[in-house]
Amino acid sequence: MSARHKAIITILRAVGNIGFGANMLQAKPPIAGRNFWYGIIMNKAGQYNQSQNGGNGYNRYFPYFGEHSYSGGYIYYGYYKQFYKQ
Repeated sequence: MSARHKAIITILRAVGNIGFGANMLQAKPPIAGRNFWYGIIMNKAGQYNQSQNGGNGYNRYFPYFGEHSYSGGYIYYGYYKQFYKQ
């Protein structure tokens, strides 16, 4: 992250993950809470990721829900417009 707290994009995979997060936010039904919607979609994405990679349950909980840390971090950034802070 740069000094201005902006994402530094180095590869197209990061751009795709940011786009996925941003589109996920745009698709959110008005009645669904922001964090609830994120959890629903990321849980499904994480289940798919785990099934395709013979996953062992890594990154099982918020904010990745089974996604790789790299991909999940950029999806989170696209959705919340900031990186996850622990």
